[in-house]
Amino acid sequence: MTADATGNLYLADGATFTIVKVDPTGKATLVAGKSGVRGVSDGVGTSAEFYSPNDIAVDSNGNLYVTDSYKIDYLGSASVNSFSPLGSVYRAAIRKVTPAGVVTTLAGSATAGNPSDMGYADGVGTDARFSNPQGIAVDLAGNVFVADYSNACIRKINPQGIVTTYTGSPTSIGGRDGTLATASFNLVHELKIDNAGNLYTIHSAGVGRWIRKVSTDGNVTSFGERVVATNLLVNSITGKLYGISQVHGGVYHNLLYSISEAGVESTVGTAVPSSPTSIAFVASSSAATLSNGVISSVPLP
Repeated sequence: MTADATGNLYLADGATFTIVKVDPTGKATLVAGKSGVRGVSDGVGTSAEFYSPNDIAVDSNGNLYVTDSYKIDYLGSASVNSFSPLGSVYRAAIRKVTPAGVVTTLAGSATAGNPSDMGYADGVGTDARFSNPQGIAVDLAGNVFVADYSNACIRKINPQGIVTTYTGSPTSIGGRDGTLATASFNLVHELKIDNAGNLYTIHSAGVGRWIRKVSTDGNVTSFGERVVATNLLVNSITGKLYGISQVHGGVYHNLLYSISEAGVESTVGTAVPSSPTSIAFVASSSAATLSNGVISSVPLP
């Protein structure tokens, strides 16, 4: 879920394979995709299809960017599984939705269903490959950043559609801080950006979770081991970082905390609905959470 400058929320609805807009009055509008129909077709509005929309970001011009990612391994008979007896379905693409509702495949595979639709390759547009892209963010210059979960790296798509590996590498998995060229990651999922262009991601390895900061000066640093369980939030006005912690002080709950770069949570948190799946910065003092299909307003602590 993400919010634009006027307070409109946009949801990548993986359950219905659609992109939905919710205005400040709570009115929901279908932006793109066919409800209940999974597919890969580009098009306008409801003529376009999404395979499995995951995360979403919006730029200063109102363009939306969506990670459309899906992979499932399963057993089945030839009647239901063309890869029988052991098969997989693959999808890994970055989609763009303009304010007019025009949906295109910005980068990654334009098809789905084959192992070649996932992988690791830099390149231009649909020549590039991703593996289970998760979080997505866009900076003020229109560069799109993608948390390439299974490739253990963060990818960059410039306004010309050229995909490069921004930091990390699938051939060097770990948790090493350093420069963009020397830092390593394991599994990266959540991805947020502040107005200065600094990126924040949740990096997980085994039972540990860290917040990683990728600064505009080209350095990657870590803080806050096991501070955040699921979601990050950046106040785009102040640059302050927040996280939803489902475990705090050995107690299970759902609280939104502010987090310092020393990895210290604030002592007082704001309660959020149970098991939130997404959070978006809305205004200087509030955020919106998505939990079990319900959007709620949450004051920032």
